[in-house]
Amino acid sequence: MTENPARLRAQASNLVSLFPTHLWRTRLDPATSDPFNRSLTDWLRALTGGFPAEPGAKVQTEQNLHRAPELAPLVAFANEAVASILDFLKARHDGFVITGCWANLGAPGSPHKRHSHPNNFLSGVYYVAAPAGGDVITFHDPRPQPAIISPPPAELVAANAGKADLRVAAGDLVLFPAWLFHSVPANRSGEHRISIAFNFMFRHFEETMSPPRWQGQVPVEEQTVCATPRVG
Repeated sequence: MTENPARLRAQASNLVSLFPTHLWRTRLDPATSDPFNRSLTDWLRALTGGFPAEPGAKVQTEQNLHRAPELAPLVAFANEAVASILDFLKARHDGFVITGCWANLGAPGSPHKRHSHPNNFLSGVYYVAAPAGGDVITFHDPRPQPAIISPPPAELVAANAGKADLRVAAGDLVLFPAWLFHSVPANRSGEHRISIAFNFMFRHFEETMSPPRWQGQVPVEEQTVCATPRVG
C-alpha cells in the first residue's frame, strides 16, 4: 500500500522585485524653502505679467530659467541631487548639464496630459505652490505587457495599478527617469499650482555615451564623413 505523501510546507517565501523604476523625492527645509518660494512666486508673476486667470488655463515659460540668478539656489540644489542619484546608480559619466528649465503656472481646473521628456536622462519638478487639490503628479506604468491580460481587480493596490499618484507639497523636488510617462490631474483647488521643471542630460553624450560598448574584430581605417549632403 502506497503511503500518502506528506503535505509540502514552505520554509521561507519572499517577493523579488526585478528592474524597479526609481523616483527620488526630497523635501526642502521650510525654513529655507518658504521664503524662497515667496520670492520666486513674485518673480514669476512679474516675469509673466500675471498668472493665468481663466479656469483651466496654463502658462509655461521659456526653457532657460536655469540661467536666471533668481533660480540659482534651486539649480545648485537640483544639481547636487542629480549627482547623488548618479552615484547611487553607479553611472560612469563625464558630468551632466541642465538642458531645459521652465515654470508651469496652472490656474484652477488646469491639467497636464500624459507625456515624457525624450532625449534626456533625468527629469525633475520642484513645487513652488501645490495647494490641496492640486498636489498630485501621476506616473504611468512603463511596461506594455500587463495590458495583454488584465483581470478586473478585487481591490486596487500598487501591485495591480497601471498608474500611481504621488502626493507632493511646496518645497518638494521630485526626480525621475526622463522616459517615464507622467501626467498631472486637473487642479481642483481654488489657487494656482506653480512648479519648476528640469531636464538633465550627460555632458559630451555623443563622445562618451553613444558609441557601442563592444569592439569589433576587424579594424577599419578612420575616414572623414561629410555630415551635410552635397547638392548638385
